[in-house]
Amino acid sequence: MAGNKAAAAGCAAGYLIGSVAFALIVGRAVGGPDIRDFGSGNMGSANVARTLGPRAGALTCGVHVAAGVVTVRSVRWLGSYP
Repeated sequence: MAGNKAAAAGCAAGYLIGSVAFALIVGRAVGGPDIRDFGSGNMGSANVARTLGPRAGALTCGVHVAAGVVTVRSVRWLGSYP
């Protein structure tokens, strides 16, 4: 798949992966409260780290980075090089 189709598929993959609330998933996985109700209310790794501890914050950050890597690699695999 090359050109515009690959770029469109990559955009769709990036949108879908980016719409997953990893901070909320990590918060529930470690048995914490709903992260949106504590701290700044932001679902980011900094708020997770402040609320649930540095390990949960690092895990959230790692998952966010991995999502970006997966998106870029999938676009390259499809044949469009961003």
